Amino acid sequence: MRKSKILFVIDDDTTFGGLQIVTKRVAEMLADMKKVSIFVVKNSHIYSMNDEGTLEIEKHNIQYFFYFFFRLLRKSIKTIFPNSQLNQRVHDFPIFCIVKNRNIESIVLTQSSMFSLENLKKTFKRLKVLLWIHSSFDAYYNNYYKKRQKELIRNIKSADQVICLTDKDYEDIKKFSFNIVKISNPLTIDSGGGKSSRNSKIISATCRYSIETKGLDYLVEIAAKLPEGWKIAIAGSGNSDEIKNFKNLIKKYNVEKKIILRGAIFQEELVEHYLNSSIFMMTSRWEGFGLVMTEAMSFGLPVIAFENSGVSEVLNNGKYGVIVEQGNIPQFLEKLNELIEDSRVSNHFSEKSMQRAKDFDMQNIKKLWNNLI
Repeated sequence: MRKSKILFVIDDDTTFGGLQIVTKRVAEMLADMKKVSIFVVKNSHIYSMNDEGTLEIEKHNIQYFFYFFFRLLRKSIKTIFPNSQLNQRVHDFPIFCIVKNRNIESIVLTQSSMFSLENLKKTFKRLKVLLWIHSSFDAYYNNYYKKRQKELIRNIKSADQVICLTDKDYEDIKKFSFNIVKISNPLTIDSGGGKSSRNSKIISATCRYSIETKGLDYLVEIAAKLPEGWKIAIAGSGNSDEIKNFKNLIKKYNVEKKIILRGAIFQEELVEHYLNSSIFMMTSRWEGFGLVMTEAMSFGLPVIAFENSGVSEVLNNGKYGVIVEQGNIPQFLEKLNELIEDSRVSNHFSEKSMQRAKDFDMQNIKKLWNNLI
């Protein structure tokens, strides 16, 4: 049976955040029925499926150096003409080469590569072009791509399919396109049936060190007022500036002894991160979905988070976890202390977490993606 050829496009893989992890997982999930590749614009990397059914970077070849040259050219043009059509075409060029040379039938665009849609549709008439809105639509429209709002809406209207993560995003995007489907992110960690005993005085968090997006300024304020003996352990990292700024923030609030920085950890270490904590917290100002929340929930951790569209989706407006008004630190501390001190409340939300995590089972998500492409 001939496998259809699918290409996912992401901006960057130098830091493995939610988008990168989920894209890799979805690509591997589809590999038994599709021929899947991932192109990384920033590094000009192409990930393809090996004989073992996992993604690996293709060996460097002439084509790779060709892409690398155009990446440097785009960087120069972007500095001089940041919003020019020429800049967009240089960005698009390697994507066009891959689509043509590999006879790609469907392409899934994410992040800034969503703006390649118009040129792709003009050039490849039979190519199915999908947009994957991985963050919240509001964050895309009013933050990340605020200066390109009209272009963003044009691309959404022209896409063969738009994929979003939450009911809120579905309603927002439906104003511009009826070719839209909600597909939750699948669980990307295997708990192995393990469940936290919740005996430690550790509150876990998992995020990139992006202070504004992840609300890390909120987190350090909360850390400063934790009950005696309690600490927050954070799995994650960031670029050099993000690491420096976050460490300075920790020092400013004098919470070096209240926060454990585990760094970027994966697989067994990440499993231990969840197993060795008693509560999971999320302080993000916005989240497209909240993948790390579902990870923590699969280990039976009760969850507390500030309200945003991703949190509301995963926790079903408070049914499966504690949702606090966005930025309301006193209320967050009140509800957090309730989870710490009242075992009935924490046990209730622990069971709710285990129940909700089942909804993000890989097989359920796989069916939706296979039907789509």
